[in-house]
Amino acid sequence: MSAPPYPKIENLYARAADGKSLDVGVLRRETTGLIRTWLATEKIDGTNIRISLEPYKGATELIKPAPWVVQYYGRTNKAQMPDFIQEYLEAAFTLKNMRLLWR
Repeated sequence: MSAPPYPKIENLYARAADGKSLDVGVLRRETTGLIRTWLATEKIDGTNIRISLEPYKGATELIKPAPWVVQYYGRTNKAQMPDFIQEYLEAAFTLKNMRLLWR
């Protein structure tokens, strides 16, 4: 028995004239622009690792702006990953680097 094929991940942005690169800022579908709040995750090719920038769960409404934390997950929230992968992810995907993506 084989696993079902991995579904194609549609891109948010339109392709540039060269057909290869993306025209960042030009949405493929107008309706995408109607979404107010986004949850963005990234699938690392060949793995079941997710990296997420999330509001800190211990924050109160008194703290403005709310603090953020980078979380690393496997296929499920309780999945375990090897220490060397966790260490690499923590070094490569720091809070500072992740916040640069969401200016």
